[in-house]
Amino acid sequence: MKRIWSEESEESIEEYYKKKYASTPTIGIDEMENQPREIQQQRLLPGVKDPNLWMVKCRIGTEKETVITLMKKFIQMQFGDSPLQIKSVVAKEGIKGYVYIEAFKQQHVKQAIEDIRNLSMGKWQQLMVPIREMTDVLRVFKDDAALKRGSWVRIKRGMYRDDIAQVDYVDKSRNQVALKMLPRVDYSRKRGALKGTEDATRKRKRGRPPAKLFDQEAIKSVGGEVSHDGDFVVFEGNHFRNGFLYKNFGMSAIVSGS
Repeated sequence: MKRIWSEESEESIEEYYKKKYASTPTIGIDEMENQPREIQQQRLLPGVKDPNLWMVKCRIGTEKETVITLMKKFIQMQFGDSPLQIKSVVAKEGIKGYVYIEAFKQQHVKQAIEDIRNLSMGKWQQLMVPIREMTDVLRVFKDDAALKRGSWVRIKRGMYRDDIAQVDYVDKSRNQVALKMLPRVDYSRKRGALKGTEDATRKRKRGRPPAKLFDQEAIKSVGGEVSHDGDFVVFEGNHFRNGFLYKNFGMSAIVSGS
């Protein structure tokens, strides 16, 4: 039987749903774009109802080949009695000896890698990637052709803000770049056993140290200790070679082509 609503009942129903959902927060695209990047990223994080990501060991050098093999197996079995239950397979650039398989259950991963020679080493153990690290695994990088070894960049923030540095190595998989630059080391600050003898007035007046080549003897004279790691000199966790500092920065902390 078709139910006929009166004009009064329609207005009542409309008012009911307005009140019911008035407190439900909604965010438009424009409003979301104006939010801090951290909040935007949190909204994109996978939830407990989403598939998990499993890290599976494979033969080094066969990462992309293994992904294609799994894709073919998935296609061949999708209309059979036991189709694969995985959602995706990823070979991340720069990560050797592993592939990432997306699935709801570990058993689904085990079923998918069975009888695949390149994944025989991962047969007994599959590591689940924590939810907060999943976005880093699947991050897509903008390919900056100008950012290569030997090119020059400018640092955007921190102690080395506005300093010029030379690219030594680009690690796209980690979204980092190793830079060679003039260090800013405070040779007036006492260290080690001499730390307690420092003048309080000098502490208050201390500013950003000047950029110049690293001086081991000057560091030792104020109580500092250095060690060696191959051809690098190590001081306070930083690596120096021929007086220059070699330090890792995130891609977002530099401006290329400066």
